[in-house]
Amino acid sequence: MKIGLVLEGGGMRGLYTAGVLVLRPSENISVSRLEKDVARLQALHQLGVSDATRLWDDLAQYLSL
Repeated sequence: MKIGLVLEGGGMRGLYTAGVLVLRPSENISVSRLEKDVARLQALHQLGVSDATRLWDDLAQYLSL
């Protein structure tokens, strides 16, 4: 069983415990489930890509790759 925190920039970005890794966005997201604004959706996508890039090493370690 793995327990720990994924820290980035002084704040918690992910938490893994009991074999589950929980990731969350580095910024608050304010889009609706039916968002139609393409620019907002692209910004949200880019946020996800940049967060995943920053957390890649921690994710690989968690998955034991």
